[in-house]
Amino acid sequence: MLSIFILFFTFIFLFLRSRHKTSKTIHLACLGVFNLFIVECFIYGYFIYLILQEGGFFLIGNQWFLDKVAQYRLAEITYYSQYKKDKLFRLDDELGYTIGERRDTGEYETNSQGIRSRHEYPLAPSPDRLRLAVFGDSFVYCDTERIENSWPFILENTIGNLEVLNFGVPGFGLGQSYLRYLKDGLRFKPDIIFFNYIHTGGRDALSYDLLAMGNLRSAYMYRVMFWVEDGTLKSHSVNPSDLFDRSFREQHIYQPLKIFQRQSFWRNPFFSVSNLGLLLKQWAIKRDLKSLPPLEVEEVNKVLLKNLLEVAREQNSAVIFFVPGNFADLSQPIQKVLNDYGRRVVYVNSKQMLNTLMQKSNLQEKDILNKSQHYNAKGNLLYAQAVLQVLRMQNGERNGRPFTFDPLKRGF
Repeated sequence: MLSIFILFFTFIFLFLRSRHKTSKTIHLACLGVFNLFIVECFIYGYFIYLILQEGGFFLIGNQWFLDKVAQYRLAEITYYSQYKKDKLFRLDDELGYTIGERRDTGEYETNSQGIRSRHEYPLAPSPDRLRLAVFGDSFVYCDTERIENSWPFILENTIGNLEVLNFGVPGFGLGQSYLRYLKDGLRFKPDIIFFNYIHTGGRDALSYDLLAMGNLRSAYMYRVMFWVEDGTLKSHSVNPSDLFDRSFREQHIYQPLKIFQRQSFWRNPFFSVSNLGLLLKQWAIKRDLKSLPPLEVEEVNKVLLKNLLEVAREQNSAVIFFVPGNFADLSQPIQKVLNDYGRRVVYVNSKQMLNTLMQKSNLQEKDILNKSQHYNAKGNLLYAQAVLQVLRMQNGERNGRPFTFDPLKRGF
C-alpha cells in the first residue's frame, strides 16, 4: 500500500512539473512512474484476491493492510467454516480442534463426551467388561459412514463384555491423538488403548509441504505443533493470531525451514514495501521450499512415543499400534522405544492383516472402500475382525482383572 501512495504522489508531482516545464526527461519519468503505479495497483489487487481465495500464506507479516485482510479471512475460515456450522468440530485450546456434539442419526453422530457413540459411558469401567479406547484419524472415526457401519461400533456390538470408546478425530495425527488420550481418554481408565499411527509427520507441525501450497486453510491453524527442547517434548496449539506474531514466524516457520538462511537477499525491506518485490519474494520462497529436505521429526517421534507409553504404563494399560508396515522397517530408535516397554506394547502390521482377511473373503480393495476412500461397511467389518484377532491375543490381567476370550460365548 505504501508503494502505491509513494508512486501516486510522485506521479502528481512530475505531472505538475511537466505542465510548467517542457522536458522530455520529465515526460518519460512521468510516464514510467504512471506505469509502475498501474502495475503496483494491479499486483495489490491480485494479493487481496489471493487472500480472499484462501491463498497467499506468505503474504502474512509483510504489509499492514494485507495482514488485516488475511486476519479477517482466517477468522472467517476458522469460525464460520462448513464444519463449524455443522458442529462436527469445535475449537480446543489444547487440542487445536476436536469433535463437537451431534445428536443426529447421520454420518457424524457423536455423544456429549466427544465419543462417537449413541450412548454415554461411565468414567469408571464395569468390573466385568474389557474397555478399549481407540485414537486416530478419520479411519478410526470412520469418516462418511453411518455410525452402525463404523468398525468400533461393530466391534462393541458383536463381542460380549467389550466396550470400544471411539476417540477418533478426522485429520488428527499421532501428536493430537496423544494429547486427546491425555485430556479425554485417561479419565475413562481404559484397559487397552489403540492408535492407528506410530509416526509423527506433517499433521504434527507446520511442515513445508503445507506451507508450500501457500494456502491459508492448508496451513492448519487449528493444529498442535511439537518440538523437543532439552530432551523434553513441547507443544503449542496454533491459532490464527500466532501467524501474525513476528517471533512465532521466525521460530516455527522461517528457522526450521531455513528460508532466510538460504535466501537472506529477500530480507531487504524493498521486497515487502514494493508489491512487485513482494510478489517476487513469495515466488522465490515457494520455489525454494520445493527443494528443501523434510523436517527432522525423528526426535519428536521418539520422545512423544516414550511419553505416551510411560503414561500407559502408569495407568496399567496395554497399547496397540495398528499401522501399515513391518516392525523391522521402523527406525532403530523407534524400535528401541517400543522394545523398552516389552509385552505392554503390541505392534501389528494392519495392511498385512487386512490383506489376509480380504483374500479369505474374496474381496479386493475397491470392494471395501467408499467414495471418500475410507472403509465402507464391508471394509469396517474386516477391520473389526482384524482388531478382534489382536484383542484375543491379549488374554491376561488388566488393571487387576483377569480377562480371556471365550469363542463359544463370543465375548470376554
